Amino acid sequence: MFSRISSESKESFFKKIKNYYLSRCKNENYNDNIIMLSKVLTDHFYNQYGDFRKLYPKSKKRYSSFDVKDLDNPLTHDLIIDFSKKHVQTNYIGFCSCLFGMSEQEFLVYEKNRSDFENMF
Repeated sequence: MFSRISSESKESFFKKIKNYYLSRCKNENYNDNIIMLSKVLTDHFYNQYGDFRKLYPKSKKRYSSFDVKDLDNPLTHDLIIDFSKKHVQTNYIGFCSCLFGMSEQEFLVYEKNRSDFENMF
């Protein structure tokens, strides 16, 4: 018999993402921005996981529930930086540094390195 691996709900993805970032920035006043960002990332990852479940049937279990480690990668950081520049604007540096667990200076170096990397192509 073939066992069916069901997918975690979109609401569960949202809760995991929101709680992850709220816990990282608990002493900051970014709650509204974190909720907006969490909605964007939820849509992105929920759709991506659905696509990956179809493309990689042997990895169906891996893509059946959201793994918060997917938030700590450069491609996700690029999405967050783009979101922040559009929606947080004046304090996107503080917002991103909080989300990434970096000082503002460390974030500026990181952002420059990401920009340099993208400009190589």
